[in-house]
Amino acid sequence: MIGFDFELVNKESNYLFRLLRQFDFDRFIWHIPFHEVYPIDDDVDVFPERIISGDKFKEIINNTYYLVFASIGAFPIESSFNNVTNYKEYRDSTCYFYLICVDSCFGKIFCKDTEMLNKIKKECNGEDILFINDIVHEDDQAKFY
Repeated sequence: MIGFDFELVNKESNYLFRLLRQFDFDRFIWHIPFHEVYPIDDDVDVFPERIISGDKFKEIINNTYYLVFASIGAFPIESSFNNVTNYKEYRDSTCYFYLICVDSCFGKIFCKDTEMLNKIKKECNGEDILFINDIVHEDDQAKFY
């Protein structure tokens, strides 16, 4: 397994935190190249920058917001950073984790650590975060936006 598909109930929540709560956020730099995520009481995007430290990312995603779409990668702090736009670039990079969510509810998660991937998958509770299926086939052309 290289990842999994999931589906969210289309509502305001802190879905990203709930999915990623197992992470040691401070070990990573978080890259958010494409996103439309709004706090419930404002029209300002919740991510003020495209590159965010782990503690700031955790603080942001632990609030309630409306997730329209997001493309989010985690890079170990000590690694080199590069833009990731498809599965091949992800596989060949130092990117540890990648999440894509579109249309407020359809998502994919990739992680190079199978143990962490299984921990994240357990957060799919069957109520408002639904596990759909494992991704086992590498598709080099799969887009990450």
